[in-house]
Amino acid sequence: MNGERIYSRRELDPMKCGTPGCECPGPLVLNSRCHRGRPIEFTYDWTTGLLTGRCTKCSRLVCHIAVADTATQDGR
Repeated sequence: MNGERIYSRRELDPMKCGTPGCECPGPLVLNSRCHRGRPIEFTYDWTTGLLTGRCTKCSRLVCHIAVADTATQDGR
């Protein structure tokens, strides 16, 4: 990962929509910045434990999600 921010569960839980001026209720939704509203395709890399999300229209990277082993979870 190239300097991307790593968020903890405690930081992600209260997050809402990131669109400026949007007041939509509800949970955090992942959207691509390049083609908002287009689906994101996820692939999982067994060697690194990362889910990689890419825009289905242009294949631009949207996010990496690290999948923790159940033995490392904090019980939440």
